[in-house]
Formats: sequence, structure tokens, C-alpha cells
Amino acid sequence: MEQYDEAPAASSLELRFVAEGDQTVAMSLPRLGGREGEVVALEGGVLLRASHLASVQLVIGPHRQRVILLQLNEAGHARAIEATRQGAGRRLAVIADGQVLATPRLRGPLVETEIAIEVPQPLVTRTYALMVSR
Repeated sequence: MEQYDEAPAASSLELRFVAEGDQTVAMSLPRLGGREGEVVALEGGVLLRASHLASVQLVIGPHRQRVILLQLNEAGHARAIEATRQGAGRRLAVIADGQVLATPRLRGPLVETEIAIEVPQPLVTRTYALMVSR
């Protein structure tokens, strides 16, 4: 992938599990680009915070689409593995500035040092801007 931009994570950036089925809802936040009044139900615990990230990158993917990469630091990498060990098939909420920016589905535990977040292309620049500290 070709790097397009890189910056530190915004202090408000965090990842939580989306509350689905019988999971307890701790809070609901609006979805960026969602319908008027659309909210995402979230579980209570924070999986990863901005302090767990080395940087946020905007890259060009193999099909020329823009993708956001969350680069984990050492503490974030260890925490991601532990927090997502039993999370295959669940959705994560990527949150910044009081909004849910994306809800990717986990294919398995997060064992790599980067997390690729695909968002609708019309929202990728706005999403990236909310995820980084400038």
C-alpha cells in the first residue's frame, strides 16, 4: 500500500465493541454520515485508546481506494490481541469526537500491529480528519 498521509491519533479516538443481540448497551453515539437520528449501541469497556496507537495513516489500497490504518504501539498490540481473542464475528466501533466513524467486523483476533479501516470513499477524508491530531 502506498502511504498518503500520517499523523498522531486524536486524543478522543477509541475502539469499543458494538452491542449486538443480548449484550448490555452502555451508551449510544451518532454514526458519521448516518441517517438523521441514527445511533450505534456500544458496550461499556474501551478496547483501545489513542494512547495505544503509534499513528494513524491514510493509504492508497491495491484497488486505488483510500484506507485508514491504525498503527498500534507495543502496549496497544498486546491489548488488541487480548481484547479481541474471543471477538471473531463481532463489530468494533471506531469512535472520535463523540461519533462512530466506522464499524468493521472482526475476522479474528487482532494480531497484527496495524488495523485497516475501510470507510465509504465519500467519507474517508472527513473520517481521517476526525481520527488524527493536527
